[in-house]
Amino acid sequence: MNLQRIEQDQARRIVDFLSGTVYAISGDIQRIGMNIFLCTPDNVEVTGNISELMQERDYQESRW
Repeated sequence: MNLQRIEQDQARRIVDFLSGTVYAISGDIQRIGMNIFLCTPDNVEVTGNISELMQERDYQESRW
């Protein structure tokens, strides 16, 4: 969920709600960017680290 265009206070409330929801289904919530979150149920496995990939991509683009 991309919360970049949401006011900080509202974004915090949304993340609090999602955290409770994800906990209830034994899922996982990961921060993958600035105010961007990935919520997954228990039966979905996310491999790799998107945050590292995003940083590598930004670094490579900044070299040009």
